[in-house]
Amino acid sequence: MIIMSNCVVKHIVWGRGVINARSEKYIKVLFDDPAVGEKTFVYPDAFSKYITYEDKECQTEVEGELKLLIKYAEEQALKAEKDRLAVIAAVREKERNMVTMRKKAMAYSRKRAEKLKVKLDDKAKDPYEEPHDENYADGYEKDNDDGDDNERERNSDE
Repeated sequence: MIIMSNCVVKHIVWGRGVINARSEKYIKVLFDDPAVGEKTFVYPDAFSKYITYEDKECQTEVEGELKLLIKYAEEQALKAEKDRLAVIAAVREKERNMVTMRKKAMAYSRKRAEKLKVKLDDKAKDPYEEPHDENYADGYEKDNDDGDDNERERNSDE
């Protein structure tokens, strides 16, 4: 960081001045015009637009610092954008997974409901009700019994 006290600078509006105080982020410039007086500027931002050193070596060094700060700011912005996009992608992936899980749960629920319905339908049938078919379910013919089995046996013996 090249902020030298007592260095001469020039402002685009207020003219010539001298740096009389400095800190990590700010500089104070006392301008030659007593009506302007002392002004505080953000370092090194002020050197990008408003202030220049009269000493070319100092100006070159501060421009190098500005380039590094701009590059760092761009890298941070790019990193922040990548992080933001990664978060968005993760949220979208989670939403897709949730939709898939809901679809699977609904399909499972439908299948389960169908199985339960079949079981309930089977239980709801009267076990003593005769099948609607001509034959019993086990393949035997329905016996049209008139109640006289003995007479049939006697007729078959003759």
